[in-house]
Amino acid sequence: MSLRPDTTAPPRLRLAGRLLEAFALGVALALPAFAVGYWIAVPAETLTAAAGSPPTAGDVWPPWARATGLVITAVPMAALIWAILGARRCFREMASGRLVSPAMTRGLKSMAAGMALSALLRPLAGVAASALASWAQPPGARSVSLNVSSDLLVLLVFAAAVWVVAHAIDRAAAVADDHARFV
Repeated sequence: MSLRPDTTAPPRLRLAGRLLEAFALGVALALPAFAVGYWIAVPAETLTAAAGSPPTAGDVWPPWARATGLVITAVPMAALIWAILGARRCFREMASGRLVSPAMTRGLKSMAAGMALSALLRPLAGVAASALASWAQPPGARSVSLNVSSDLLVLLVFAAAVWVVAHAIDRAAAVADDHARFV
């Protein structure tokens, strides 16, 4: 595949690439910071409700439970950050004028894989978080909840579409390079 910049890429497209690359990096850095702040600052009742357990008057989230909850939710978030960094690679290529390149398709494939992995891990993290939320409850009052939303299913479909497009771009670029050699 050719790595030469597409000199026909308009300056606005390159500017958009630079802005989106910076935005993606900002989001990737902000997500963990917000997650830590959430697990430190949010009241216990809110954490219990967010975990899918019914809040009770004696909700207690000691520091070890909050740290465990952060680790549990960090797993699907790490996959999401991987997806965002894959998108950032695409934006970097766009900013440099390379609209079809191996790095662009690798970025798209990373984005798709990260989104799919995040969508698959999120319900599992929810199960673990709900078990953690009811840990302090007496036997018989503990619960585990599984939440699967249409958002997760749409995210899986979108990830599959991005993956297919990345492979199509790879194939189209290979065919174009082959044809360019004959000319």
